[in-house]
Amino acid sequence: MDRRRITGLLGLLLTLIFGSLALYRLDLREVGSALLEADYLFVAPALLATFCGYLLRAARWRVILLPSKEVSAGRLFPLLIIGFAVNNLLPARIGEFARAYLLGEKEGISKSLSFATVVVERVLDGLTLILILLLVSTRFPLPRWGWEMEILALFFFLGALAFLFLLLYRKPQALRITRLLTGPLFSSLSDRVAQAASSFVSGAEALRHRRSVPSLAFLSLLVWSCEATSYLFLTWAFPIYLSPLTRVVAALFVMVVANLGILIPSSPGYIGTFHFFAMSALVVFGAARETALSYAVVSHAMQYLLVTGLGLLFLWRENLSLLRMGAKATLEG
Repeated sequence: MDRRRITGLLGLLLTLIFGSLALYRLDLREVGSALLEADYLFVAPALLATFCGYLLRAARWRVILLPSKEVSAGRLFPLLIIGFAVNNLLPARIGEFARAYLLGEKEGISKSLSFATVVVERVLDGLTLILILLLVSTRFPLPRWGWEMEILALFFFLGALAFLFLLLYRKPQALRITRLLTGPLFSSLSDRVAQAASSFVSGAEALRHRRSVPSLAFLSLLVWSCEATSYLFLTWAFPIYLSPLTRVVAALFVMVVANLGILIPSSPGYIGTFHFFAMSALVVFGAARETALSYAVVSHAMQYLLVTGLGLLFLWRENLSLLRMGAKATLEG
């Protein structure tokens, strides 16, 4: 059984586990009532905020690519959306490889370099979410599991960032570590991993430029500010009674927990996983579990339909089928 199939089966298993945890001892009639009584007028501004977040992601991707090639944010936006849409529809996060593949094909960039820019983007996202969670902790006492999640995420993303800087400033040592870690593998695969790691240097080059780093940090904060605004608007769609400041803190906490939670392998679209973590985060602020799950369902459905719909439209415009795109991305990965 190949690695991607194992990952897909593991994701499905974890989806079932987290979905079951989300539904455990829940009154489904109350969930249905909360969904029926929600004020869906707040979905429109939430959608707009989410859409703006993806536009800013494209602008940030442009800055990451600048040391290698100048590509307009307008050209990058469809590729970005296709990648997220493929993640929603196919297992094993194939979408990350899909947009790296498309970028390489359309702009004549090596696939390893393209994928490196996606990795840099994900590291920036993780570090920004950790920073936001630290800010939240100054206004609200985090539950023990919230601190544990932050510590795990901090180790993971700081480790990834440290390796990227090691590649940039101590490339021989980084490649030696890579070969050491992949030594037990077949030599041909070890060589391929080392070659890919070498190509990562160009993809992470923006981190070496002092002028780029402030822009990347600022754009990352703007991306997640838009996301937080989306989560905030949706809190008004449900009977969640909080003071204005606490409502903002709650929206930030839900956003961080949900997005760090979906790093765990899951089924396409993060079904079950997203719902469990978003619900658990909102319950911390006193929301009923049924209301919190209804909030998670609407938030997930809104983002899923927006990204997947746009992604399929862009795939059609590029004359690509979803399965063909997934197959090509799998080969590249």
